[in-house]
Amino acid sequence: MQSWRLAGAFDAGHIRGGTPDWQQELDFHQLELTGHGAQLEADYRLFREEFGLSEFRDGAWLARTYPAPGQFDFRYLDRLAALSQQQVTLSLCHYEWLPWITEEDLWNGRVLDLMAEYAGRVAAQYRGCFAAYIPVVESGYWTAMMTD
Repeated sequence: MQSWRLAGAFDAGHIRGGTPDWQQELDFHQLELTGHGAQLEADYRLFREEFGLSEFRDGAWLARTYPAPGQFDFRYLDRLAALSQQQVTLSLCHYEWLPWITEEDLWNGRVLDLMAEYAGRVAAQYRGCFAAYIPVVESGYWTAMMTD
């Protein structure tokens, strides 16, 4: 007999582009728009206590935690790590693109070096805190951003 387990997921994408008819520009972050970033503790309490969930996927909020080259702000991840109980699989990049990346960074490969540095910093800072790490969710988004 198959056993089913439910998991909670919080999408952590920075949506940029346009509506299907290109009448309106889109530029919002899901963790901010949904309030999850602000109410992180309450969301996890609700999912655990009310819904009985014990497995989750959440995002590192790339633009907030890596706001500029060489600068890291881990306050959001500190909060998430404190709640994780090794139950959260952390996506480092989910429908996100660093707003300060330049076109040249793509062509010279620097973006790969920057993301490797970021992943290394997060893994070292939070060793043992999260269930697992996903480097890039929806890598097709990166392809779209590179060709836009």
